[in-house]
Amino acid sequence: MPERPEFIQLDTSDDVPSVRDRLSFIHGKRVLLIWPEQGTVLTRKLDLVLVQREAMRRAVRLALVTHDAQVIKNAEELNISAF
Repeated sequence: MPERPEFIQLDTSDDVPSVRDRLSFIHGKRVLLIWPEQGTVLTRKLDLVLVQREAMRRAVRLALVTHDAQVIKNAEELNISAF
């Protein structure tokens, strides 16, 4: 049976360093980053690149849950699953 993913609920005040810090406690798992219902964060492609690099360093498989069309577009370009 596959291991359940870790969930990280993002807040509107989160930025790349705070997300990377939260990833620092996880290794070799699947992680679902969940964007806030109101507002958005990490909208620049560079933001996702930096988070993706941290995930790769920690052998983390990353997926996103967001309503933000720009984040979905950036994730698609970076080959990150987005829902």
